[in-house]
Amino acid sequence: MNELKSNKSSAFTVLFCIVSAFAFAVVALRSYFVPFNHDETATFFFFIQSGNYMPFHSAVDANNHVLNSFLGNICFHLFGSSPFALRIPNLLGLIVLIFGTYKISKNLNQLGSKILLTSLLLLSFHWLSFFAACRGYGLSLALLIAGVSFMLEFINTPAKRNKFLLSILFFQLAISANLILIIVVLLLSGIMFVIQITNKCL
Repeated sequence: MNELKSNKSSAFTVLFCIVSAFAFAVVALRSYFVPFNHDETATFFFFIQSGNYMPFHSAVDANNHVLNSFLGNICFHLFGSSPFALRIPNLLGLIVLIFGTYKISKNLNQLGSKILLTSLLLLSFHWLSFFAACRGYGLSLALLIAGVSFMLEFINTPAKRNKFLLSILFFQLAISANLILIIVVLLLSGIMFVIQITNKCL
């Protein structure tokens, strides 16, 4: 039984690596070849190029995803204003998503559940399109998934305080990439605080 479980785990790891490499290749090609859309252009001219992306110092506009604008500004100064250069932060965000997806899959026992999770997060074309754009959506979702992966580890082993802190860190980064996630993050953080308090009381 243990040998069969080990073989299934190894087979999934190989499959996951293939799917991840395919997803990364697709997003990298789209990042290079697909022209800027309107929102990306506005993000570049209003926030990245000007450097006025910090709250209270930038234009009052929902187009500003602070973390994306900050990282885009760094890439702009290092690599220039090509679409691919400005999309590097979100392309790297895909690596964070892959990391988080694999960590979450380790909490699942059934091979079918692992494959379904991987398919939903790494093979959905419209979902992946967020990671080939100079916007905050892909980056924020990747950071949120990574935060959830550490949250699950904390729930399984509440004594691991570092997992609690890492989940909070990734949740905060997710909010900085897309403020609309604040409600989701508050709910998830609340669950962890309750678990932490309960664990101390037992």
